[in-house]
Amino acid sequence: MQGQPEPDFDERMYIYNYRLFDRYQVDVVSLAILADSSPAFRAGIHERGRWGCDIRFRFPTVKLLELGRDWTYLETSDNPFTLVVMAHLIAQRDREGVKRLDAKLQLIRLMYRRGYGKDRILTLFRVIDWLLHLPSELAPVFQRALLTIEDERKMAYITSIERLGLERGMQQGMQQGEAAILNRQLQRKFGEKFTEVHRRRVDKADVDTLLDWSERLLIARSIEEVFH
Repeated sequence: MQGQPEPDFDERMYIYNYRLFDRYQVDVVSLAILADSSPAFRAGIHERGRWGCDIRFRFPTVKLLELGRDWTYLETSDNPFTLVVMAHLIAQRDREGVKRLDAKLQLIRLMYRRGYGKDRILTLFRVIDWLLHLPSELAPVFQRALLTIEDERKMAYITSIERLGLERGMQQGMQQGEAAILNRQLQRKFGEKFTEVHRRRVDKADVDTLLDWSERLLIARSIEEVFH
């Protein structure tokens, strides 16, 4: 997943690929989801050569911005991932609270109309709720509208877990899970060089920072390169 245009992205994908192969000696398939908002940013090929020795590395990409050109398809498809794509594109497009609120409620109505089961609805809601975060003053408006939607559908999946207060721990649980995984990976790769100072730094980091460090870990040759 690449959220911003990056001039050296193709080269970085190549480095990830060959280092993973070098370490594990298995075929590595590299894929990229381009989640940026720039129509000009493209990726998928890394080439270099000198004196007749050439390398050409090609990998599949999907650009979410281009998927948004066919909004009708996204709305009518049964693929649950289309809801995630729409939520991401709406988050890029609508920064203002009321517009984002309206779009978020439309996505939730669409999610229910598709007839998904409880587990899928809860999973999709967590993603949509995270992508389309609302200012605190709109939270009561959203809660009332959500309750109305679920009353109409006779499916109180989301509001039931909110009444239990589980949604407040969702982000914290995600952070703790990412931190635990990264700590284990650092310990395994760097051994005694991974100290309690590093562990505390990981435990205090937010989710986005943890994901960034996890990505650096793939190609880091020293523990300092992970946290640099």
